[in-house]
Amino acid sequence: MTPIVSRLAALAIVAIAPEAFAFAADQAQVDLQKEGLQLIQQLKETARDIRYHAERLESFSNSVQVSKWTHYHHLTEIKGLVNDGLQPALARLSEIQPQLASWKHEAINNLLDAAKVPLRRRPLGDSVQE
Repeated sequence: MTPIVSRLAALAIVAIAPEAFAFAADQAQVDLQKEGLQLIQQLKETARDIRYHAERLESFSNSVQVSKWTHYHHLTEIKGLVNDGLQPALARLSEIQPQLASWKHEAINNLLDAAKVPLRRRPLGDSVQE
């Protein structure tokens, strides 16, 4: 390669580099937006499942013929859905919220407020030893 060709190649790389970095930044933002939408969908599905189990438990409240195992099963399912579904998704949404578009901040704040459960580091059902 002649010195002029190498300089032109270097100049071309320098000229293209900002666009490549901008594309990478745009792609990262798009990926973050997609992740946010997936997390919101996960929250919807988990909330639906929790509602199902809660309604089942409520329907059993007046029945004396329901076994302890049935109550235990539905409570355990709710606990698992909260610990493995809601809490991680809400925590991740809180984490990425500053990087999302500003109009999404209010929507995420509404989701967090609707949860009305502070994000805890300890999963539900763990005993506290003093």
